[in-house]
Amino acid sequence: MKKNVINNDVYYALAWSEIHKYDRFSSSRTLPVLPGIIGLFQNKTNRYVPLLYFDCWREGLRDGLKNFMLPTPRFKALRELINPEEIYFNYTVAEGPQKDLKDVLFWLIKTYKPLYNNTESFSDSGRYKNIFVKELMRSPSDIIEKIP
Repeated sequence: MKKNVINNDVYYALAWSEIHKYDRFSSSRTLPVLPGIIGLFQNKTNRYVPLLYFDCWREGLRDGLKNFMLPTPRFKALRELINPEEIYFNYTVAEGPQKDLKDVLFWLIKTYKPLYNNTESFSDSGRYKNIFVKELMRSPSDIIEKIP
């Protein structure tokens, strides 16, 4: 994730992974152990409908999705609404302050209006007047290098 601040506005650039079918075993091999954001989708007639966006800052993407999909009391209400066999996911790695993740998550929820995110109670960090996000989709053949 790249970030650029101009005056009171912030501009983020995200590189989303390709969309994967959720499988408990293959997703743990696919997801990195880095902070980021996961999007959960359902395939409706070859169109992916956004169900939920959530950040995985402290535990990382791999453990974040694993913990979400486990039958624990923390996400019990949401898990009852989601059938794991119909789930697709993508992710973006977002290293940086947790407030940056909150700003991007706010923009994603406001823009895509996922079925299970509460759009009215979720807010941004309040640091910037406007938040802009440019989304890029990665393909499986992309080579990713971290450039300092």
